[in-house]
Amino acid sequence: MTCPQVIDIKLAVLENMGVLPPEKQQEVLDFVEFLRQKAKQKVQLIGNNQTLA
Repeated sequence: MTCPQVIDIKLAVLENMGVLPPEKQQEVLDFVEFLRQKAKQKVQLIGNNQTLA
């Protein structure tokens, strides 16, 4: 089940993105993808450290 606060954040992001021009929407998407990649690398790094311990 998704937390109501998470839904509120997603809705706020979508509403705010909707008023941006397409090139700014692309910048937001690029940034979100960057954050996802960064989080994925962090999880992999943590996993690697646990295997070495």
